[in-house]
Amino acid sequence: MLQKRKVGILRQLLIIFSLLIVASCGDKATTSSNDSALSSSGSSTGYDKIEWQNMDSDQDGSVSPDEMKQHYKNEGVYK
Repeated sequence: MLQKRKVGILRQLLIIFSLLIVASCGDKATTSSNDSALSSSGSSTGYDKIEWQNMDSDQDGSVSPDEMKQHYKNEGVYK
């Protein structure tokens, strides 16, 4: 009796896990096709317009949160 109950629970968990994997794979496929459609259409977002090199005060190739805060403070976004 206990063995049948364990098999039943494991079977239910396997089905739930499989459905979650299939659902998450479907979401990623939809998202990636939408992203490629947007990028191929030539439309630019606000993210594309950010001039990251202006924020990189130490010119190390990356923008730290402190560099971003300082840049926006200099631009008058933060007071």
